Amino acid sequence: MKRLIEEAFPVAFPCLETHNDTCFGVIDPLGNKKCFVSTSPDETAHFKVLNPSAKQIHFLAIDHCLASSSDPQRCDFALFDEVTFCFVEIKETNRPQQRAKHRQRAKEQLLETIQWFQTKIDFSEKSVEAHLCVGRLSPRPKLASQDAAAVLRFAILGVILYDDNEQTFE
Repeated sequence: MKRLIEEAFPVAFPCLETHNDTCFGVIDPLGNKKCFVSTSPDETAHFKVLNPSAKQIHFLAIDHCLASSSDPQRCDFALFDEVTFCFVEIKETNRPQQRAKHRQRAKEQLLETIQWFQTKIDFSEKSVEAHLCVGRLSPRPKLASQDAAAVLRFAILGVILYDDNEQTFE
């Protein structure tokens, strides 16, 4: 899959990293900056990756790296191995009244990004997931979305939608 990404997106080189840590986090910094991986246990991450077998996990910064910063309809990043491809959008807010608005925007960004990738790459042999990370930084293990209309929109694209901030690669 890494080779397919590099062929489909020739500008991917500075946006694509490979990690084999058993645990790492992804941080979405404030401002117009790309997401980055942190292996520091002291740093609070927006999204946690568990990799108990220490295999190669690829991180692809999409927003503000692969996609130009002038295109707000792209999700933040993707994570993938040889079996699973995960698109992730982070919206941090402590205000419950803003969560619905952020959740809707995050779903649109994920859908736009997935459709963009599907025009360039065949995902038929992969398990494709979309992760909505809306709200606080407290751990939220993998949980299928309860939004039936959104689940259907993603399912039409062959994608499972989750409301969480954690992914385990077995």
